[in-house]
Amino acid sequence: MSQIWWVNQKVKIDGRVANEVVWSPTGEKESWHWATMWEVEPGDIIVHYTDQHIVAVSEANNGAVPSANPFADELQDEWTEEGKRIDVSLRWLEAPIAKTDIALDARKEAAKNRGPFQRDGIRVKQGYFFPVSQLLWDALKEAAGLGELESAADDTQLAPEIDGATDVERLALVRREQYQLRKYLLQRGELRCGICGREMPARYLHAAHIKTRSEATERQRKDIENIVMWACTLGCDQAFECGDISITPDGTIALSSLDRIFLEQTFGHLEGQMAPAFNAGNAHYFAARSNNFLI
Repeated sequence: MSQIWWVNQKVKIDGRVANEVVWSPTGEKESWHWATMWEVEPGDIIVHYTDQHIVAVSEANNGAVPSANPFADELQDEWTEEGKRIDVSLRWLEAPIAKTDIALDARKEAAKNRGPFQRDGIRVKQGYFFPVSQLLWDALKEAAGLGELESAADDTQLAPEIDGATDVERLALVRREQYQLRKYLLQRGELRCGICGREMPARYLHAAHIKTRSEATERQRKDIENIVMWACTLGCDQAFECGDISITPDGTIALSSLDRIFLEQTFGHLEGQMAPAFNAGNAHYFAARSNNFLI
């Protein structure tokens, strides 16, 4: 069974935490909550926490290895030059999980044995990298609607000789309402992307929130007739989620000015076209999403 860890990471300018790497200093003044990184093994699960919310879950690709500070020019520039790093495979949660969504008794229990919470269960400890107890992990999965660990083929590069088992445990991330949203769209019968308009098999379509789920009220989340659309996994879903594609108030597709050459090569044929999913009922949800558009 994989170990579970909790990392507190600062918010970067783009609103997301340090991407694909966990790093902390080493040396004579190495804090205990930095030294815990040495205990990580490949395949361990890491919960990423920032700004009162769990925003992602990752899998460690390696144990901690000596490394220069990759954030020397960023928000953590007060840290030393030498440290250790763990490269991770990061998966963002569709909606961040507030710490208050986790059962209070589990948070209080998590104050013990170097856990991430203080004894009142309300505050997170000032520190960096903490072990997560089974009780806290179970409570987190309950709060987040996370699936159980499931077996999947190891997708790491094969060496000439394979050591150990060829199956490993991976983390499945599933939101409770995702199944219902997908079922609703399937019942509507039209299998085409709400952005590019291409018809395709359902396995290439994702039930996407038009308004960012974390910013939607409970009533809006249940407005499935208007707040959800198909977005294809061939590029449109990711581009819409990242803010590379936006829908303007008149329903036409616009592209971000960031990475402009790439976006024009990939999605330029869509710019200025009407988004098939746009209508009077969901226009206000598209408008709310466009507030986060990367211009």
